[in-house]
Amino acid sequence: MTYSDAHSIIVMSGERQMKSIRTTVSLSQEQHQALQQIAEKNGLSISWVIRQAVGDFLANNHNFQPLSKSNSIGRTDGDVS
Repeated sequence: MTYSDAHSIIVMSGERQMKSIRTTVSLSQEQHQALQQIAEKNGLSISWVIRQAVGDFLANNHNFQPLSKSNSIGRTDGDVS
């Protein structure tokens, strides 16, 4: 398996194929615990909850303008990944 193969996965969904890209994010302990509770309460994976939240965010924030480059865990180096 190449680096590319490990980071790009084809997800089969019925007859539809969707290319999925893996990414890594840093969460605070509180954020992770909250996501874990939501996932467990609903019988879902944390990954599913995050994908749903990202989809909802993108659908509802076409004109999003960040307030600053720092994120919720205090990074100010401009890294928003």
